[in-house]
Amino acid sequence: MTVSSVLVTGGGSGIGAALALELAGRGCRVVVSGRRAEALDAVTTTSALVSALVSACDGDVTDAEHRSALVAALGALPAPRAIVHAAGYFQLGMLDTLTVADWRRSFEVNVEARWLLSREASGLLDGGRVLFIGSDAGASPRPGAAAYSVAQSASETLRRALQIEWADSTTSVAGFK
Repeated sequence: MTVSSVLVTGGGSGIGAALALELAGRGCRVVVSGRRAEALDAVTTTSALVSALVSACDGDVTDAEHRSALVAALGALPAPRAIVHAAGYFQLGMLDTLTVADWRRSFEVNVEARWLLSREASGLLDGGRVLFIGSDAGASPRPGAAAYSVAQSASETLRRALQIEWADSTTSVAGFK
C-alpha cells in the first residue's frame, strides 16, 4: 500500500527537507515540522507543486502542545499515513564537561519525542509507516559527541522495540542510517 500523507519532523533542513520535497514530488501530502519557521517556509514555497502539497507546523517536537498540533495536522490528511522522525539534536562536549541540560536535550529530541509522537499518532497509522532517521554514531561513538551517540543508540533500540510491539499491527516501522 502506498502512503498518501506524511509528517516529517526536522523538515526545515537536511534529510528531513529533502525527504519532504521528494515525497511531495511523488504526490504525497506532507506536513513539515521544525523549530525555524523561516526554514520551513523555504521548503513549502520551493515550487507551486510543493506549495500545494506541503504545509508547515513550526515548533519543537519536545513540546507536548506542538506534538498534539502535529498529530491533528496529520489526522486531517488522507490515510494511509506515515511519520518520518528526522528531527535531531547534536551537540559537542566531552562527557566530563557536558552540561546536564545538553545531555537531557539530546535524549528529549532524539529519543523521547520520537516515542511520544509515535505513541500519540499510533491510532492514525493503520496501513502506514514510521521511519526513524538515524546515524551510525549510535554504534560508533566519537570523542566529544558521546551524548548524541548514546541517544542515537537508544533511538535505534526504540525503533526495534516499536517494530516488535507493532509487528501484529498494520503499521510498519523501519530505520535508515
